[in-house]
Amino acid sequence: MKKTFIAPMLLGVTSSLYAKTDVQFYGFLKASYMSAKDLSNDYKPFFAKENASSEPSYDDANHAQISVKQSRLGMNIGTGGRASGKLEFDFDGEAGNTHGATSSDKGIFRTRILEVDYQIGDNGLLKAGKKWDSFAGVHPHSYGMTLAQLYQGNTGFLTEAVEYKHKFGNWSASAQLQTLGDVPAYKVSSPIVTTLINYKAEKHLAGFAVKSGEANTKDAQGTQRNVDIFGAKIYYSGEFNGVGAIAEAYSGNNLGAATTGASLGNLTPANIGSNSGPAENGEDLKEWGYFCSVKKYFKKWGVFAGYGHVKITNPKDSLGDGAKATNSATRLGFDYAAEKDLSLFAELTEIETGYYQVAKDKEEIEKGRLIDIGLLYRF
Repeated sequence: MKKTFIAPMLLGVTSSLYAKTDVQFYGFLKASYMSAKDLSNDYKPFFAKENASSEPSYDDANHAQISVKQSRLGMNIGTGGRASGKLEFDFDGEAGNTHGATSSDKGIFRTRILEVDYQIGDNGLLKAGKKWDSFAGVHPHSYGMTLAQLYQGNTGFLTEAVEYKHKFGNWSASAQLQTLGDVPAYKVSSPIVTTLINYKAEKHLAGFAVKSGEANTKDAQGTQRNVDIFGAKIYYSGEFNGVGAIAEAYSGNNLGAATTGASLGNLTPANIGSNSGPAENGEDLKEWGYFCSVKKYFKKWGVFAGYGHVKITNPKDSLGDGAKATNSATRLGFDYAAEKDLSLFAELTEIETGYYQVAKDKEEIEKGRLIDIGLLYRF
């Protein structure tokens, strides 16, 4: 008797909640042919490393494949009230948070965003969960979804955090408390604070962000001292007469210790160590960088180009032999809007990476190239 009563009641409650919940799906499907030359050691997991297997035809500095891994599926969830949520997946790597790295033996379906939002009054918004690191302002024009900034994936800008944002007309200000993920060495790290100010009007966005905090590695890893983290950046995104422009410039100390997926230029390891925190002589790892990107629209056609450069400013004091000291990327591409939501694209990216040589006190430059051609369907 109880079962007959409880079952319809639960069904009624579930149906009522479902009826009030609005779920809006979004995302894109990307299928492309990618060919890389001399990028096997950096742009993984799409391309093999030399001598990685016993098959010579696969172990090659020149490698190509067709991939759908950069496709994405998301949903905005709400009940029409002040509370809402966002859930987003991609197919580009493991299910866990390992700093944006990908590994096919850990699965393909990966959680990108799992965020809960709460509207406070008319102008306040509280967000919590796995979300975008607010220190990452804008991304350049690119179809390389995991090659957004200087061949560091945009998954590298995701973090676990709580954030409050407040609007003042065209202005907004936000504060984010970021934790450093599920890496054991970061368990004793205190939250990293990022403050951000934006101005947005019609087709223009300008912003300024500051990241500051400390990672307690002295206790976690037995280093000489804790890692002090600081970064400041400015950025802009806008459109003038059919020409889109995006740019940013930043400078910071030990950013690789706090930015999931390494620093913005992917110069340093994600984990705190001799190449991402203070060196043994106590010197901080200092870096700066910038990028600019433009796109011209011709009805259904678009042509885009961009350049970015990042550099460790004190390699002699802070880097070991063979560590990355500079990184630059030049990007050219075009797209065609075949249908309302379907684009055909082709993109070429040239990479130059400088590896610091202690004996010569200079960088040894290595060059590589990536071609990405395919289709992207948005929904």
